Amino acid sequence: MTVDGPHIARADIVAALQVVRDMAALELPAAHWADVDVAVNTIADALARDDPEELQDALADLETLGPRRLAPNSGEPAGGASPLRLATLVRALEQYEPHSTRTDSLSMLPVAIYVSDEAVHEEVETALDGVLAAAGLTVVERDEPVLGSWFRRMRAAVSRAARSPAARETMRSALHSADARFLQRPDAEVTALFMQNLGPLLGSLQPTKDAVVRVGAVLVVKVDWTVVVHQLTPGQQLLLDHNPHLEATPHTILAALGATPGSDPAAAPPA
Repeated sequence: MTVDGPHIARADIVAALQVVRDMAALELPAAHWADVDVAVNTIADALARDDPEELQDALADLETLGPRRLAPNSGEPAGGASPLRLATLVRALEQYEPHSTRTDSLSMLPVAIYVSDEAVHEEVETALDGVLAAAGLTVVERDEPVLGSWFRRMRAAVSRAARSPAARETMRSALHSADARFLQRPDAEVTALFMQNLGPLLGSLQPTKDAVVRVGAVLVVKVDWTVVVHQLTPGQQLLLDHNPHLEATPHTILAALGATPGSDPAAAPPA
């Protein structure tokens, strides 16, 4: 597949999940699980390459194994490793499965920028792109900005660059070990990467008096030239997801979240 070619769509992921879940529920002769292993590897490759044609071919191969299910009283042993690998593949596909709050087949990370000085928004966006890139993410959707001051909500996801041979090998390794940790990094790890790369973003905010920047579970609030960096709890993230207007209210957002100003501040000198 070329960079400009077709990509895996949400319908492809829904169909893939149905096939893989059905296969995981089967009882197959141990010898037939070798064929399942081949199909699972091909599906992993297709996901890593974002190749819908390869994904469909692999699913078709997997479906042909379905009629080989055992009769309930056959007593023939089922395979051991492949069922675990199928379960891990289900988890991998569920990363891409659309929920009501997603607009495509990728798991979206909420991102938002509010600055009281519209003139600095380009510099802030550029710095934010760098924070995301350090974690292997990129902005895939940008809402139209609200002007006056400047406010824009965005969504980020795993960048196409991350779907490289190395990423494909990581997925294969995960399937081989039936360990989903390689397929979806813990939130704490991603948040730590964001926190480690905030320097340029904080610098970009110096010219503006008030600001709010959210990237996933990291919230940067600037009020009257003072910067606070706050790590959002799951409940606070959910509150912002359902009340996005708060991300444009630097003077009240921390209080609305029940956060204590100064609990985890990143000091910034007055601009």
